[in-house]
Amino acid sequence: MKKHLFDPKELLPEFDNFLHQKGIRFEAVVIGSGALTIVGFLQRQTIDIDVLDPKIPEKIIQLAEEFRIQKEKKGIYLIKNWINNGPDKLLLNLPKNWLSRTQPFFNGKALTFVTLGRPDLLKDKLWGFCDLREQDKSVILALKPSRSELLGTAKWVKNQEAHPSWPDHVDSKVKELFKDLDYGFQ
Repeated sequence: MKKHLFDPKELLPEFDNFLHQKGIRFEAVVIGSGALTIVGFLQRQTIDIDVLDPKIPEKIIQLAEEFRIQKEKKGIYLIKNWINNGPDKLLLNLPKNWLSRTQPFFNGKALTFVTLGRPDLLKDKLWGFCDLREQDKSVILALKPSRSELLGTAKWVKNQEAHPSWPDHVDSKVKELFKDLDYGFQ
């Protein structure tokens, strides 16, 4: 069975060198476990690098595939489209000025990556957790948001879905987080 997981702390510098040798630069906003591992919020491997913005240029996609094939020849298996724009729909929902709050996390010879600032990262992860992405809970717990941060973020998350039971569902997930963070109930 081929293992598709990789450590972004190891793979991104290799991809950076690969692009540098090709004379190509790429700057992007990256989210997901790849970014969060490098920033230090998570300690785990991932299957991909999630580029939020901009749309990945075709040349980068081609070179990422070439890089993937080279890695496979060395026994390191990456999924096709291991660098992708999967989360780009989040751009439609992020608060205004989110870009001004981004934080740098990787500055190589060819790659410059930033990720969401803490308030927007918390919004993304709480929304995901409420939308049954259980893996986002560990990120929220690692961020150790205050009671007021969680409540303010929950207010935003409640406005992201139109289903009438959504606000109550968000409240129940926040109560779960309060318990895990030892904040008691709201």
